[in-house]
Parts: sequence; C-alpha cells; structure tokens
Amino acid sequence: MNMKTNKFLIIAAAFILMAFITGYIYHRGKHRHPFRYELDLVSLNDWYEGLVRKDGGGHFVINFDDSGPFDFSNDKDTGSDSLRWSSKEDDYFIVYYPKDMDPRTGSYRASNCLEVAHRAIPDLESSMGRYYYPQDVMDNRKLSIYLPGNDAAYTRIINELAGTTVNSENSIGMTISTVTQCGPVVDGIVINPYCFEPGVSELDGYRATLRHEMSHYVYFMALDYGSNVSHPLWVAEGIAEFIGRQQPQISGADSIKFIATQCNLDEEFPSDGRLQLASYWAGESFFKFVSDSCGVKAPAELMSTLYDYSVPVALSSIFRDSDPKDRWLESLRQSDTLRHPEYLDPKANHVKN
Repeated sequence: MNMKTNKFLIIAAAFILMAFITGYIYHRGKHRHPFRYELDLVSLNDWYEGLVRKDGGGHFVINFDDSGPFDFSNDKDTGSDSLRWSSKEDDYFIVYYPKDMDPRTGSYRASNCLEVAHRAIPDLESSMGRYYYPQDVMDNRKLSIYLPGNDAAYTRIINELAGTTVNSENSIGMTISTVTQCGPVVDGIVINPYCFEPGVSELDGYRATLRHEMSHYVYFMALDYGSNVSHPLWVAEGIAEFIGRQQPQISGADSIKFIATQCNLDEEFPSDGRLQLASYWAGESFFKFVSDSCGVKAPAELMSTLYDYSVPVALSSIFRDSDPKDRWLESLRQSDTLRHPEYLDPKANHVKN
C-alpha cells in the first residue's frame, strides 16, 4: 500500500468520524431548545398554588420544569393509554376519543370538536391578540384535545398528563400546561363527558367548554414567565368566559354591590359566599365592559399588554386617566336599570355606591 493510498484512507476515516460525531451531537441535541428565560420556580409555584386555591381546586394545571432536555412533539400524547385511544387529526389539532366508545359516537364528537376549535381561532385572535399555531410552538406541537368516555377516564387522563393527582371533581374541562426555561407548551385539553350529555345547558356544553379551554391555551402560552408577572385569577377565567360563553351573568343590585365592595381589579376576586366564583362571572363582565365601552379591539389590546405586564400597567394603557372600576360599575348600573326599573326608586333598598 503506497503513501498516496494511506493518505486517502486517513482522510476518509476522518470524514467518517466527523459524520459520526455530527450525527451524535444532532441526535443528542435535537430536542435541546434555546433558553428563553430563567424561571423563579419558588415565585411561580406560589402564584400558581394561589390561583388553584382561589379556583376551588383548579380548572387548569401548570407544571414548572427546568430539568430538560425536552421533547414537545405529539408522539407521546397518550402515554401508557396509547392502546385505548382513537384519534382524528388535521393540520392544527389532534382529537382523541376512546376506542371502546361506539365508533359513530366517538367520530361524531371528534369531528364536532375539530369544527368548534377551528371556528374559535378567529375569535381568540380578535379577543386575545394572537393564536398559537403548530409552527409557533416548540417541535411544531399540535393542540391535543381529549374526549374521555366516562368520569373515571376523565380523571385518569388528567392525572396522567399532569403527572400528579389533580382535584378535577367539579370541573367540566381542564387545560394542562408545562412551562420550561425554553418556553411553555400545553400538554392537552380534556373535556368532561358530561358536556356531551343530552339536555346539558349550552353554556356548559362542549362548544362553550372547548372555547373556554382554548383561551387558557392562548393565555398560558403567551405569558412571559421570565418576568414573574402574577395576574389574579379573574384575568384567566374572565377572558375565558368572555370567549367561551359570551353571556355575562350579571343581574341585580346585589351583584353590583358585590363588585363595588369586594372586587378590586389588581387583586383576586373573592370566590366564597353566596356569589361564588366571582373570577368567572365578574371577570367575564369586566371584559364585556371593556369591549362595549372601549371598542371590540380593546380586549385584545388589554390582553396583549397583560402577557408582559401587571394588571395596573395594562389597565392604564387602555383607560389612561380614568378609573376603570368606576366606569365598569357605572356601566353595570345603567344596564341594570333596563332589567330592574325599581332600581331607580330612591326608596328601594338598593345600593348605588
């Protein structure tokens, strides 16, 4: 073997070694996404646990994970339950339903949810200022939607996605998210089978519930977790109810008095007493007021600021020198007189402050 041949073999071996090293580095690092921010896990967990306590157990789950590396693809969506699920999929969504469900029922529900999800996107963009398509999410992750067939399966898939036992007893939908130093992903939306039962109120049906949970998807994807912005619960649940139900449940002077005396916009709304879950109905009412008084684009402007800043800063960007709570209450009083003429009677036992 001459020197020329030896030189060729050495060069070839070097190329092969370089190719092997490059491939090894690629496969080891293909799921190592660039860091977006440092996570203050103590502060973030304190904020999240406070939200869950106010929510009476929580209608969403957020896991904070700084371990890495991460694989955010849909390949492991169903985990150990993979043999129990059928699915319908398009460019944006994957809807899972049980294999042991009547195929016509499962396929029908999945198709309907795909239609609802697609119809919700323009509303989310117009009211929340954005939507996250697969190309906007790490590993081009599609939004996964689970339609379990019974209460036990509903609890099981929530716990599996969350990686822990979740109090889902009083929920009709649940959004599970993971926040990492590389950014957030939504592991899945789970819809309670109750939402598909005959005779269920339209406000609690799968259409309103899925729209509500999809607003959580946008909200928890959009937050800047590196800035430790800790919004009160009414922001997340108010915008979700505004988009999901679009029918504020405000009526009567007692409700207005409750808002006037107990609901401060830069704090948590109370969630106990006769008027429960104020973060939902009062939060929805506030976003309806923002839309009616400041224009249909105002909720999106408000939310776009809230993703990065505190409630007072975001409100000042919309209302500037006026007091948003005073304006909200005045709007409620005016609309309430249309339903309750006795409210105008100075002798009536109604609170007007």
